Amino acid sequence: MSDNIKSRKFFSLPLMKQNIKSNMIVVIAITLIMCMVATVINYAMSTLQKETISDQIKNAEKSFYAHMFVLTSYNEQSQKAIENMIKSNPSMQNISQEQKDTIIRDKVKKLSYMDFVNRNNRKVYDELFDKAEKTRNKKNNKYKISSDELDKDIKILKKSSVDMNVYVKNFDYLYNLKDKKGVFSGKDLSTRDMINTNMKALGVSTQFIKNMTDMDMGTMMNQMYYTVMGLLPIFLLIIIVSNNLIADQVDKGSMAYILSTPTKRSAVVTTHMIYMIVMPALVISIVCLVRVFTSYMFFDTVNLDRIIGLHIGMYAIVEAVSGICFLGGCLFNSSKNAMAFGGGLTMWFFLCSLLGFFGSDDIVMLGIGVEKLSLFNKMTIVGFYDIKSISTLGTSNIDYGFEWKLAILFIIAILTYLIASIKFVKKDLPL
Repeated sequence: MSDNIKSRKFFSLPLMKQNIKSNMIVVIAITLIMCMVATVINYAMSTLQKETISDQIKNAEKSFYAHMFVLTSYNEQSQKAIENMIKSNPSMQNISQEQKDTIIRDKVKKLSYMDFVNRNNRKVYDELFDKAEKTRNKKNNKYKISSDELDKDIKILKKSSVDMNVYVKNFDYLYNLKDKKGVFSGKDLSTRDMINTNMKALGVSTQFIKNMTDMDMGTMMNQMYYTVMGLLPIFLLIIIVSNNLIADQVDKGSMAYILSTPTKRSAVVTTHMIYMIVMPALVISIVCLVRVFTSYMFFDTVNLDRIIGLHIGMYAIVEAVSGICFLGGCLFNSSKNAMAFGGGLTMWFFLCSLLGFFGSDDIVMLGIGVEKLSLFNKMTIVGFYDIKSISTLGTSNIDYGFEWKLAILFIIAILTYLIASIKFVKKDLPL
């Protein structure tokens, strides 16, 4: 008779339906919030990417300078030819320097960037570039020289935030400082050294500017999203739901009603545990799909391996926290004690992660972080969620350092769920 009454030993479908129904609103609300945050982060990252000089623009800049060098060399050679012609012509020996300059200005038709883009007939440029292409040293100069290539370079450079006149002026500095040596130092002068020297004279750290230039803003945004912004909503969801499943029902007395049905304690705890495993997986899967969709929308391309890897890592840390909160619900009969245990530890992990973010290498390198705050990364299990190494997925240089860290998080989840189940089955309930 007793076996017939307690027929549900391992799983209760009515109890699972009740869990889904009672927590549906909060789960949907948190899922929507996480999807909105993921979309905003993707939009922000796409904006940052547009403002960052890409490799394509850098290559176009170098190719553009190679074409400008050809034009400048042609102008200098043309001027020297006219000067030699004046020197060798006896009738021009006694004319003034001003008259010589006028003759040179009239006879030398200087080629330039502005002349190139405004000229309808580019025959002179085509001939010059064709000649340069045939005589250039292809080992030392990988950029092809032609009017079409220069058109492509200009088209790409115009997509950057830098005005074309700035590129032309920068070329002037590069060309005129070439092979020039300092008066006192005797060292080669360059535009980079000139900029660094000027910045030092103004009291601005050149290392800081270099750090800003070298920084991968995409990785930093991912670090902020996956360890802080993206975790907070689902941590709150886990704290609320895990408390509702066991401790709150024991506290309010509704657990007595559940256990009066043909459902054993083992079925109750197993059903709740399955819910706590499947529900976060569904939420994170939906957020992952939104992240993939918005990546296609904002970036046109997406690194699927990286996004999926980052969300698997998020699931690992969420399940570790979920197991701890579930354990709190099974250890204590009072809802407030369970909340203090599970919720308190979860908030501690989150706050340590937040403080540790400002001690991360990227933020310290940016000059707004404090290195000593990195200590907090060692005081939270969120530190096992290694965003940097996971972000190498889908690249040619994958860092597999994240694997053992994620394994530790899953082990924490398994152990806490196991201990929680045994405790709930064996403990005295105040029913």
